[in-house]
Amino acid sequence: VAKKKLALTREQLHALANACGQYRPLVLFMGSCGLRINEALALRVQDFDIGNSAVNVKHSWTTDEFGKKPRDENGEFVPGSTKTNEERTVPVPASLLEIIKPLLKGKRDRDWVFVGANGNALDYGYFRRSYLDPAVEKLGLKGVTSHSLRHTCASLLISLGTPITTVSYILGHAS
Repeated sequence: VAKKKLALTREQLHALANACGQYRPLVLFMGSCGLRINEALALRVQDFDIGNSAVNVKHSWTTDEFGKKPRDENGEFVPGSTKTNEERTVPVPASLLEIIKPLLKGKRDRDWVFVGANGNALDYGYFRRSYLDPAVEKLGLKGVTSHSLRHTCASLLISLGTPITTVSYILGHAS
């Protein structure tokens, strides 16, 4: 039995983003640009192309068969390739870019965009448990997950008349 794909309305997206407090930009970004959560969390400052209002999606957090993230020679966690092993450039609405710009300011190219309290890349489990799930519950948005934000993006793009092939590309679908 296929699970029903939940998509939020624009109003619900904004309410959820606001309820996520300091991670409002992340929720708006995912709901507007359709990245997978682990793609969004693997973004570095250098991945944003402000001049072209776009983000280059090249990496995703991955885990090995034991659920561990890969590390480099210095012991730092390193993201892997995207789910489809393909890079893509995703348009970022100008209004959203204004919300993202403060997250880039004063950072170096290799710094993470979405960070936790320690300044490292935001951990999805922490974000989900501490921000997303409580916000979903507070708003009564039963069944909404980070993946629902991808469906939200697709739904909003389709409602604007975006061709399905373009929506598929933005979401990074292999076919």
